[in-house]
Amino acid sequence: MIENTPLEAAGQRWHLTLLFMDLCASSRLAERLEAEQFAEVLGTLRRVCHEAVERRKGRVVRTQGDGVLAIFGLPAPAEDDCFRAASAALEAQEDMDREYPMSLPEDLRPLQIHSGLHGGVVLLADGDIERGRYDVVGDAANTAARLAQFAPAGSVLADLDSLGTYVRHFEIGAQVDLKLPGRTAPVRAAPIVSRAPSARSVDAAAAVRQGLTPLAGRADVLAALAVTIQASQGASARRRIDLVGPPGIGKSRLLEELGALPQLAGWRTLRGSCADESRSRALRPFAEMIEGWVMSVSPGEDLHEWLRAAATESPLLLLIDDWQWADDASRQLLARLLAEVTGLCAVVAMRPWHDAPDTEDGAAPFVLPPLDEPASSQIVERWLPAADPYTAAAIYRQAGGVPLYVEELAQSRLARRGLVRDADHPGWLTQLVASRLSLLPLEQQEMIRTAAVLGSSFPRRLLATVGGWRESDLDWAALAEGDFLIASSGETVRFRHGLTRDAVYESVALYERRALHRRATRALAAFEADAAALEALAYHARAAELWGEAADHAESAARQAMAAFGMDVARRHYQAALDALERDGLRQDAQVRRWCLLAHELGLTCIFDPLALPDVLPTFERCLERARSLGDPDLVARSAYWLGHICFGLGQLRRAAAHLREALLIARQARDARLAAQIEATLGQTLAAAGDYPAALPLMDSALAAKRRGVRKGDSVAVGSAFTLASKGGICGDLGDFIEAQAQFDEAMALAGDSTHPIANSIRSWAMVVLVWQGRWSELAAVSAESARRAHATEALLPLAISRACEGYGRWRSSADEDGLRKLAAAVQWLQQRRGRFMTSIYHGWLVEALASTGDMAGARRQAAALFARARQLDSFGMGDGCRALALAAAGEADARRAARLMAYADHWASVRGSRRETALNTLCRARLMRLNGRDSEALAHASSALEAFGAMHMDWHAQLARALIEGKEPQPRGYGETSAVMKASATAPSAS
Repeated sequence: MIENTPLEAAGQRWHLTLLFMDLCASSRLAERLEAEQFAEVLGTLRRVCHEAVERRKGRVVRTQGDGVLAIFGLPAPAEDDCFRAASAALEAQEDMDREYPMSLPEDLRPLQIHSGLHGGVVLLADGDIERGRYDVVGDAANTAARLAQFAPAGSVLADLDSLGTYVRHFEIGAQVDLKLPGRTAPVRAAPIVSRAPSARSVDAAAAVRQGLTPLAGRADVLAALAVTIQASQGASARRRIDLVGPPGIGKSRLLEELGALPQLAGWRTLRGSCADESRSRALRPFAEMIEGWVMSVSPGEDLHEWLRAAATESPLLLLIDDWQWADDASRQLLARLLAEVTGLCAVVAMRPWHDAPDTEDGAAPFVLPPLDEPASSQIVERWLPAADPYTAAAIYRQAGGVPLYVEELAQSRLARRGLVRDADHPGWLTQLVASRLSLLPLEQQEMIRTAAVLGSSFPRRLLATVGGWRESDLDWAALAEGDFLIASSGETVRFRHGLTRDAVYESVALYERRALHRRATRALAAFEADAAALEALAYHARAAELWGEAADHAESAARQAMAAFGMDVARRHYQAALDALERDGLRQDAQVRRWCLLAHELGLTCIFDPLALPDVLPTFERCLERARSLGDPDLVARSAYWLGHICFGLGQLRRAAAHLREALLIARQARDARLAAQIEATLGQTLAAAGDYPAALPLMDSALAAKRRGVRKGDSVAVGSAFTLASKGGICGDLGDFIEAQAQFDEAMALAGDSTHPIANSIRSWAMVVLVWQGRWSELAAVSAESARRAHATEALLPLAISRACEGYGRWRSSADEDGLRKLAAAVQWLQQRRGRFMTSIYHGWLVEALASTGDMAGARRQAAALFARARQLDSFGMGDGCRALALAAAGEADARRAARLMAYADHWASVRGSRRETALNTLCRARLMRLNGRDSEALAHASSALEAFGAMHMDWHAQLARALIEGKEPQPRGYGETSAVMKASATAPSAS
């Protein structure tokens, strides 16, 4: 029997594993049995459940009717709580039918229990006769009960993210993704049927804390990194090194070791790190690098010039951690430094980016694998000197060779202990870290919990001020010995692992956490203001629910990030400011007006990569509603403009045009020429995307003329004019005037200049499509490479997807390169996953052509469904490519009527847009169809007509195809009826209709 352990105070947070056990078929039993018999069944249920739970060191906290709720992890959490909970449920099931003393009808046997298991943070308070032994409040208890409802009779339905690698100790059924009421994300669960034969628990020895864990299994990687760094000064050497691996794989430790290598003693090493979204700021890693070297640094040019100057004195080694959280401005600055500053090498540690390739093109990648077993055993031996080899082997298997997990398991004094959650999910650390934290002295526990509230990194004096300690009272050596915090020689203190910080933060009670954030807000306000303090103020004021201050600080932080083109950081802060204003209450007209104006500024951060915020549209819908409620025509016009602009970026062309026309009407009525020109430009771009060139061109020309008249010396990049020119270039290319198209692109890029503004990639996106249309493959390769490089620098997915789609299609179309098909298919999949719709008919059309030509007609039809859906939304650019490919496929199947119908569609869309280019391609396709049908004279006539048209438009590559057809040298359309293995593997993504 477990001794009762009263809670020290009501309302504490605990990370617990919860087990809900319920009697199967209780209603049928109650109906068939006498009341006394049913009471005996319930008595047996409660007895066997209590006994099984207590054997496994849990405690029953509530018994109600035919259900029993038990918890594991009180009074101290352990890593095997989930294992013990599942074992208790299985033992209770085994005992239930055997222990019931009375005979029952055969059809009521066996008596069975179904159970649900889930782990999470709950609020635990003293209970009473009504609520049970303890009152358990939180989603985790509800989830466990709901899992029990879905569990098959006689089994435990376990949340696999809670069970972790303990799953190997049990025989389980098929995995299911359950959508439970009240939960937004499905629960990944599986029924536990029985224990696995080989599963057994092993006790671990106590941890000994003496310095760092040895650098095990990484000597070769460290040496190779040093060689690559030393060789980076060569003329053609790669000067960026990407150190890639999942959380806990040892990237941060390698950066620490690099900075201390004797062979790099001649280098000046500068270390910086990025922070996750809630605590990020523009240019954070570079600001950290120069701490102590200069008194103050302003964003952008000052940092660049300082680093350039420093590199002239001695070679610079930049070590940047957690690059996956880098802001746009930091990415742009690093790209610029690598391009312009000699004597510099950057080692960038990052987690894998799952939406796109892991590393930037041109970087030297070092992908860190898990440790092998001997290296893992070295870590175990450091923390558990007396561990036997079986214990070390069990930890290695459970940790999967990830150094952090090996270290955590060993430090927590457990040998065969599984992970609570998946390696990619920070929640698994909560229970591990809670166990380690409880081993520290109480004062150190309080310091670390306070530090977690302050963030992943923070100034030393902030911890002392917020915690109420004197700085001399903070024993940094002892805190570092606990392996939670790292106190460098400078002012900044940081958590050794961001995941550890998040786990500790989750354990801090809501009101305690809020009070600490409030103290941090006041302390930072009293400190000397700088860029870092501004972003920290925004974070802490929001977490403290000081909504007015949170809005002010977030607005200032957003504008600061915008000034450095840190669009991602600015987006987060603008959204935080809008949310804070709403929570503070929009009670006065001035507050509503401010909210609307901030929403307009948010729009500026969204237009260059609509995939970044696919769910932002409701914000701009509310903005227009609120502007109308104020009755201010100017505010209504601007709000309608931004709603239209966002709809345009999301590919909702009809809706975009409607809102933009409303805005333009109001602006013209108010005689606001500047606003009218801005709206005309965007409306013209929208109509151009919809293929309505007669309406689009006058609007764009009018907007350009107005903006040229209004331009002032020293104006910043003319974003609207540049993209309007790019859109005109796209129109010219579609119409077959490629010389004029290039002139428009050149003028647009001249407006962008050498700026790192994202408008440059927006121009390149149109230019790449036009290069594809003209068949200028070598130039396409150069432009797509530059576009991908710029997109990587800002982690902007839309321009990256466009560049990869264009590059991939170009490689496949020009040389049948199947790797190009992989890139095209991957780019389309990225867009579909993010619900991207902006001019995506182009890429769907290309993929239809590729799939059909390789014989994958099922895949081609899926993409054709997406293509036709986009055409219904007026996005028709890809219809010609798709219809021609499907027509050729139909002809190959001797379906002449279907081929003719598809060619009629292609002719229709070419006519709608007045596209000479599409008309010529349709003519060439007809020549191929006639050749397939044996109508050689007609094929020759159409091919000759196409050849003449291509020559007039300078479409030289296509002219060669027409000439080959005339001369009888063109091969039959390749692959119809024979599926490419590459496309079978790469084009399986569902279409987005």
